[in-house]
Amino acid sequence: MIEESAPARSHFVEESSPAPSPHPGASQVVVVIPAYQPAPTLPMLVGELAASPTVAAVVVVNDGSSPHYRSIFTAVSRLHRATVLSHAVNLG
Repeated sequence: MIEESAPARSHFVEESSPAPSPHPGASQVVVVIPAYQPAPTLPMLVGELAASPTVAAVVVVNDGSSPHYRSIFTAVSRLHRATVLSHAVNLG
């Protein structure tokens, strides 16, 4: 007998709006960073990326990291132009 499990659910932790471009007509990008049990330097990296005038937003995807890493993702979610999305379990 095969049992079906419920699909993993994702949710927003915090969301901020993109900053206006300092260069009218210039293209901006959204940076997406998959993160599983990240280094403590992740907030610094995200902050540096978000400060770039060509970056509209930085999205970090917590791919089911253990609760031990929650403070890192919380720090990222507090940064301007940063969003953290979280998977309940690692989806690879």
